[in-house]
Amino acid sequence: MSIGVRAEQRRRGVGRALVSAMDAWMAAHDVREVWVLADNPDAVAFDRASGLRVADGSRCTSHASDRRDVMRLMGHAPRRRVPDTHRDAPFTAGKVVRRARARPSSCRASTTARRLLLGRRMRSWSRARLTYLLAGVGALTSACGDDPKGSGPEQPAYGDEKAIRAAFDAWKPSLLKECSVDAAFFPDQPRKGDDPPQLDLDATATVAALHGTLWLRDAAGETVIFGAPERPSHFGFSNRDLTVLGTDGAKRQMVVSADLSVTGVCVIEIDHEEAFRGQLWGRLPIAAHLKPGAPGADLASDGGPVNPYEGSKAAYVEMSGLNAVATALTPDLDRAKKVVANTLKVGADAIASRLGAPDPILPYVEADDASAPFAILGNRAATVQAIPFLAWPVVPVAVDKVARWAPAKDPVTHTLHIVLPRPSLDVAGYLEGADHPLQLDATIRLEPAADDNQTVRVTAISAPRAMVGGDAQAASCFTQISDVATAYVAAPEVGLPSYRIPIALVPNGAPAAASQWLTVPCSVWTADLSHALRGQSDALARIGTLLDSSRYANHVAGAQLAPREWDRVLADLGNDDKGLAALEGALSAHPLIGPGLRTQRRFLGTTTYTNAATHQRAMRTLLWHASMVCAKELTDEQIGALFGSVENGDFDGLRDELTSCPWH
Repeated sequence: MSIGVRAEQRRRGVGRALVSAMDAWMAAHDVREVWVLADNPDAVAFDRASGLRVADGSRCTSHASDRRDVMRLMGHAPRRRVPDTHRDAPFTAGKVVRRARARPSSCRASTTARRLLLGRRMRSWSRARLTYLLAGVGALTSACGDDPKGSGPEQPAYGDEKAIRAAFDAWKPSLLKECSVDAAFFPDQPRKGDDPPQLDLDATATVAALHGTLWLRDAAGETVIFGAPERPSHFGFSNRDLTVLGTDGAKRQMVVSADLSVTGVCVIEIDHEEAFRGQLWGRLPIAAHLKPGAPGADLASDGGPVNPYEGSKAAYVEMSGLNAVATALTPDLDRAKKVVANTLKVGADAIASRLGAPDPILPYVEADDASAPFAILGNRAATVQAIPFLAWPVVPVAVDKVARWAPAKDPVTHTLHIVLPRPSLDVAGYLEGADHPLQLDATIRLEPAADDNQTVRVTAISAPRAMVGGDAQAASCFTQISDVATAYVAAPEVGLPSYRIPIALVPNGAPAAASQWLTVPCSVWTADLSHALRGQSDALARIGTLLDSSRYANHVAGAQLAPREWDRVLADLGNDDKGLAALEGALSAHPLIGPGLRTQRRFLGTTTYTNAATHQRAMRTLLWHASMVCAKELTDEQIGALFGSVENGDFDGLRDELTSCPWH
């Protein structure tokens, strides 16, 4: 907290009144500790006399760190980690009162720490800064005492209520808006401080401008498809108590406030009554960007090796060149901001900072002459995160179709159906959802090259169209992928150094197809894949098949089966009594899953589980993991020892370390 009194106002009890107001506010809000800045001996002496104490080993931060830690609230306000880009090297000079960070006398005051006394202003908690003002006292709070620079123009004693409400009415429909009292009610007043406006996207206005969707296409065919919107990176509260000339010409008190929650909900109140509530988005990530080129030109091309893996019943073709499809849909931010700005009727530079341009991930791709859906994940970093062991795109095919994907002489053309998931949003007017993904059709040309390499050219991509998804589509996807995987691992190509496709096995290693090979593509059809699979006994039976080590031709007798993220899948499937019952109906006799089900059934009825609401999923996952690596039902003592080994709530950390059964 910053408390300062100008020299000409001292010795009048103003400082004591400010400290008393601070104490009263702390008591009212159950705040146990406040840091108060003091940058000169007189201030330190005054603070000591007021009952504050100097903290040892403190430090003062530079001007840039005014964006954080001017006031610390212990046990009251939520605290957020400050990004490293906002951290500054410490000064060594200065004193701190009541465990406060001190400012050396040379430090520059934050202009936003100087406010007049017509209320209080609590700036964004994400920057942990607060200036508290006592109404009716003729003093200014300042981070550096009497420094008059940057204190800003004084506000008038009263304003015009009609003008204030007119400004608010103009703010409400704006697509880019800042959730603050200054922006909503006083846009023409000079901003105090060095911070630029924190503009976010109004979700309702954005969806309306995009005609109920989260994608757009202009007359030239330029298409921008957005992914799930991100919440703002900041949150906070601001208010003002004002004396205004009312609409009847009489003076009255008017209170206005703005509250931006951590989830991005902006609430504006006038005289303690809600006048606006809306969802704000901090950023719109671009999931795909179709950029028309010159007539006859390729949209993208890529080349590299082609590696067929031919089992006797099924095959896979690994093709690095297929990443050309992801490249064709990679966002070009300079182009995207122009078409988005034109559609949303905002400035291109203003919208640019609200757009994200991540590497595209195409989780679901169908193709002619392919036997199941597959993923194209672009760069290797995205691949490793989404699907383990997937280095390049891998197409599942029938054995007699391998030559269509690895042509030896003549080029081959294929049509791909790319399905992109759509977010589920509670926004008025939004017409899309998780059960209605978008589909793009792409045409590719495979050209053989020397040394078993291949060039893939993307020659065309269609406009997107909405598809009908749902649980049945998701379960069908799961069935197709699991059937091909089961057929391949039962009779894989022999003589290879490893059976990588699609299960990343090494000779004499632990079998199990990684679950993400199935869950990542199939999740595009529904918001809850676990719910979709619960009602499909055939899909649950296929999980049992994939987790049966005897189905893998290269397994070693008695070898431990690797969970490969199936522990998470089973934890989500069996998250309640209904889910456990569905698993028990299909897999109770399974040699690996059956013991795990019995362990889960016993544990989910204990108070240890029911009282741990925030950790229940992590607890189920860890318990499934332990049951699988031990391949047996765990005793109560073993369950107790397992959870007793969790340090600081890090269930996933213990799970990662548990690679073998500790009770053999």
